[in-house]
Amino acid sequence: RGLRLWHYPMSSAPARISFGRTALQTRPLSCNFVTSTRSQGSVKYVQGNTIVEAVVVGPEPPPRDKADPSKAVLECTCEFPPGSVSYAAPGEPGTVDAARDECRIKEGKAQEAISCIAQASLSLTDYPGTFIKIAVQVLQDDGSVLSCIANAVTLALWCSGLNMKFVACGVTFVLTPEGCLWVDPDRSEESHCNSVVHCICAKPNAGQGSCLTVFSEGLTAAQLADCTSKAERLSDSICGQLMQWIKQYLSPQCQHAAQVHSPKKEQKDKPNKTNSKNKPGTKKPARKT
Repeated sequence: RGLRLWHYPMSSAPARISFGRTALQTRPLSCNFVTSTRSQGSVKYVQGNTIVEAVVVGPEPPPRDKADPSKAVLECTCEFPPGSVSYAAPGEPGTVDAARDECRIKEGKAQEAISCIAQASLSLTDYPGTFIKIAVQVLQDDGSVLSCIANAVTLALWCSGLNMKFVACGVTFVLTPEGCLWVDPDRSEESHCNSVVHCICAKPNAGQGSCLTVFSEGLTAAQLADCTSKAERLSDSICGQLMQWIKQYLSPQCQHAAQVHSPKKEQKDKPNKTNSKNKPGTKKPARKT
């Protein structure tokens, strides 16, 4: 089941296009941590039918033209599959170029969101003169893709072993023509609603979450402020779920590492009968006559 991020009477909840969900209920969330020798943190994140894979590599020696002696240098990349953009009817002029432009806009927003999360949550000054790369690949886009990217990047960063300050997450809203707010819309819901807002929030150890950045389309200032305040409240539930997965992933590794690196018990030296004869200063027993 998805997370129900807001509690109110079911009778007052507006209907959604997606069957079985209320206005402020997410799709089912799941993740799979991938162990790889090529990366420090790798995760496959699934939210509904949107699938995102995030990989963290580093810290490692930087290229010559990207070295910074005071902190680590970040490189954020994101790739969308060719079918993740909406194509017009075949045969119309400029459909391929329009699809490429739409894909570049999506990748640009995703790279900005990844960079925002990494720069805010990572302690880059703890790794001076190094290079950290965050690569994201959208395997399937079925709506709320920026939020899914934010959640996948957060999981990968925490599981990479880097020093982190807080947990970040993404919350996506759509504003319906009737003025209702729907959280975590799928692709069909996004196509029926012209106003979309993506909020990237941070949740410290104590206190309520705060909004780091917002990507909005077609919202007024009052509507944007309403979405931001709701996203800060809703981020508590999502960040709590992410942190639960992180603890479940790290706890077996920590126990295994403690067993591997624990000092072995000192074995008491037992007298060796064979070697005691050859030790200097030992007296041989006298023969009986």
